[in-house]
Formats: sequence, structure tokens, C-alpha cells
Amino acid sequence: MIVTSAPNESHAVRLRGWRFLLAVVVAGVLALFATPSLCREAAAPSEAASPAVAPEAPASASPGRPAAAPEPSAGSPVTVEALRKEATEVAARLRRDYPLDIDPIALTGTVHHLLGNSEEAVTCWQECVRRDPGRADAYSGMAMIAFQKEQYQKAIMAMPL
Repeated sequence: MIVTSAPNESHAVRLRGWRFLLAVVVAGVLALFATPSLCREAAAPSEAASPAVAPEAPASASPGRPAAAPEPSAGSPVTVEALRKEATEVAARLRRDYPLDIDPIALTGTVHHLLGNSEEAVTCWQECVRRDPGRADAYSGMAMIAFQKEQYQKAIMAMPL
């Protein structure tokens, strides 16, 4: 009897789409942290802005894929806090939508780490290791946080031999 993994493959493709979306949101948050001048420019748009163009109608979501998030209007500035909140919400939605997968838990840990929530990140990565003891990225993340806190012995112990 031949067993195919077609449902798992489509599931993996959907999860990759969410990973990409999460990566874009996190990259946006990091870009705003790295260049605070972007926040000021967004809050005070230039006077030479082009005339407003009517927005296109949003494309309908294909089966199995959610609709894209709406773009912010030209007059509303995007804040760092709004991007942080969105990244956290996307990670939480992934965990809720894929409760049996470990990848959303690891991604949630990464989001927390990138946003400076090291305790929440370690909690997520510990859950990954509990479910899959061979999860190298979770060990690496926990070791990185311990190293950043100058807890070198703990960082060494976080990496299994």
C-alpha cells in the first residue's frame, strides 16, 4: 500500500506562506527600529506627494489562503508599536491555526526574541524541545539568549552534545 503525503504538503505550503508574511512583518519592525527617521517621515509626509489614486479592489483569497492584510492609507502613519502588535498577533494566529505543528511555536519564539521578550521566547523554545528534542533552532535560540545575558555556563548547557 502506497501512502502519499499530499495533505501534509499543502499544509506545509500554507505554513510557508505564513512564515513569509511573518518574516515581512518582523523585517518591517526591525527596519523601523534601525532607522527612526522612517517613523518621522511617515508621520509628516512630504508636500510634493502625488495626488491620491483610488485603491484597487482587494484580490479575493484563494481557498486555503487568507486574504492579504489591507494596506494602510496614505494619511495614517505606521507605528512601531502597531507593527510589534501585528507580528505578535500573526504568530499567535499561526499557533492557533496549526496547534499540532512545532514550527509556529518556534516562530513565535523568534518573534518574541526579536521584539525583546526573551522570557516568552525561551518559554516557546522550551515547548519546542519538549515536543521534539532534536529541534536545533530552539536550543540555539535559548543558548543565544543566555549568551546575551552573559550567562555563559547556561548558554553552553542549553546546547545538547
